[in-house]
Amino acid sequence: MDALFLDCYGTLVAEDDVVVSGISDRVAAATDRLVSSREVGRAWEVEFHAGCAAPRFRCQRDVEYDSLSAVLRRYGAPLDAAHLLQPLFAYWQRAPLFPDAAHLLANAQVPICVVSNIDTADLIALLDHHRLSVDHVVTSQQMRSYKPRPECFREALHRLNCAPAQAVHVGDSWTADVHGAHALGIPAVWVNRKGRPRPDDVPARELRNLTGLLRPGDRIDSS
Repeated sequence: MDALFLDCYGTLVAEDDVVVSGISDRVAAATDRLVSSREVGRAWEVEFHAGCAAPRFRCQRDVEYDSLSAVLRRYGAPLDAAHLLQPLFAYWQRAPLFPDAAHLLANAQVPICVVSNIDTADLIALLDHHRLSVDHVVTSQQMRSYKPRPECFREALHRLNCAPAQAVHVGDSWTADVHGAHALGIPAVWVNRKGRPRPDDVPARELRNLTGLLRPGDRIDSS
């Protein structure tokens, strides 16, 4: 294996679930309708994924704003989406780094490309915050496309000048990361930190964290 592609949120740093739940709590509390925070969160997630899958690309911040605005209208919550989203956008630039991710980034002896469904400025700010250095970053904003579409993966292959079989992509999303990489013939590793059931039989190594990626000599173990 000559190159390592890494997803970011949920793989290198903690996902934004707590912040999203807090915003959903505020929306549920602000509406006169009988709706739970969990229901608000599910509705927001559906709107968000629909926005990412839309034919016309929009940056992640814009998709979040539009999807949350749609949810506020649906439930008649008299809140301002831009204000509600401030903690979420701040979190993206300061999300906690997993210790196993820090160890991997410090010790992997292959070129690394972070491949993330995020806006470029937020990813750069996050890497700077943690003082992390990688060889390349490829974002959905740069490619005007979200994983599992192939554009981000193809660009990572181009940046590291390698064939699909020479790389390994590691991520926590079965759809965006595993299916996206597998469609291009890139071996995938699924980081299943939450112990979720395996969705299907697409070939992918499964790990609870990134510790198992390094073998003696700091080579990447994708088997």
